[in-house]
Amino acid sequence: MAKIRMDVWGRTEVEPNFNVKPLTPYETDMPEGGTGAIYQRFFNRAACMVHRTTIGSDNGRKTIKVEVGYGNWADRATLEYEEAGNYPKYKEVVD
Repeated sequence: MAKIRMDVWGRTEVEPNFNVKPLTPYETDMPEGGTGAIYQRFFNRAACMVHRTTIGSDNGRKTIKVEVGYGNWADRATLEYEEAGNYPKYKEVVD
């Protein structure tokens, strides 16, 4: 299996606009109760980059934590995530 580079949004290096943020997400999964993690993907692919946003509080202030992980959209709750600020601009993934 070949390895390809995929940007943080989910485009492969051979696609137009590699490393450019899409205008809108393809799909957003929000918790029904309004609390918990919000998951987003920007392209309709089973294996994709998933963005997880968690809203919390720290000393009475609201905090927002954005993380990025790669894997199957169906497994988004159990993927390994890294903070978005520390995530590389692209990741080598198996095609």
